Amino acid sequence: MEHDIYKAPQAELVSNLPETPEFYVVSERKFLILAIATVGTYLIYWFYRHWKNQKLKHSDSIWPVARAIFNIFFTHALFKRIQGKLTEVGKTFTWSPRVMATVFVIASIISNISDRIYAQEGAPVIFSLIGFATLIPMVWSSYKAQQAANIACDDVAGKQNSKITAANMAWIIFGVIIWMLLLFDIYAEIVGLPASL
Repeated sequence: MEHDIYKAPQAELVSNLPETPEFYVVSERKFLILAIATVGTYLIYWFYRHWKNQKLKHSDSIWPVARAIFNIFFTHALFKRIQGKLTEVGKTFTWSPRVMATVFVIASIISNISDRIYAQEGAPVIFSLIGFATLIPMVWSSYKAQQAANIACDDVAGKQNSKITAANMAWIIFGVIIWMLLLFDIYAEIVGLPASL
């Protein structure tokens, strides 16, 4: 057998990198901490990561950043995909993707409207409180979707993404500052002090 001394040696390449899951996996505890601590800002990143994973997994011609920023237009599609994957892998989870997506969208719209009204000079503080209240259904509906996504990706506890990282801590600290400013602003409005924002 002839051997070509000029031919590059061949080796079997095996990747040790973990396979990209179909959806973004995160533990329930970490999800709730980040969503609440950042006053819901984390949910923009959350949508981005889900759509980024979908793009990588399926080579879809989608723009994850756009779908994250304008998430109310793509919430139903994402939740439907999560349910589709659950069905495909033969796993069950008690939730209604359509209802949860609708809850998220309606709460987001109410939040945006109330925030815009409250930003106007002389607007009653009730609009700020409404904005805060909408955080509850937004976090709850996306939390249910995350539980379903974890099950669909065969990581119910979200172990692969359960630790709070340094970047997470930076966002949490930033979020706590925002919470304090917003709550002081509401308090100042109620007792008649000059507003901080």
